[in-house]
Amino acid sequence: PTPIAQVSSAYMRGRGPLEVWAAGDPDLSTVFAASRTGPIVELRREGSALHPVAELPRPAGLPAAAEWQLLSVTEAGLLVGMLGPEPTLVAWSLATGEFAGSWPVAEGGGPWLGWCVSGGADLFGFELLRQPGGGEADLEIHRFALPASP
Repeated sequence: PTPIAQVSSAYMRGRGPLEVWAAGDPDLSTVFAASRTGPIVELRREGSALHPVAELPRPAGLPAAAEWQLLSVTEAGLLVGMLGPEPTLVAWSLATGEFAGSWPVAEGGGPWLGWCVSGGADLFGFELLRQPGGGEADLEIHRFALPASP
């Protein structure tokens, strides 16, 4: 398949691969991306090129080992990110660029297999439930309310 856009190799030099992505709008004129442990970068698309326009540093106080699991833009105008392995939700206002806060999502539990945002107001977590004695495992889906726009 032919890519619709790419980030320049000059920008990527010395950085980890951008592995977690979110569309900022339906036209993909703005996207957000991060390496597993790096800052979130805002990219603007011009033709087939993605140009970095801003970086959001990782919020202070998070464990160094925390990795990005999810990035998503909500209908309320928030950029939300999920860090793991201890699930922590972080959010920024897209209107102001201000950090809105961080929240532990699910204490205990897990392991968490993945996360997604649906409908703009709900976060879903997929938890693997191991059976005693190593038998088959079950999957549970949990719903969490996202914070309202600040």
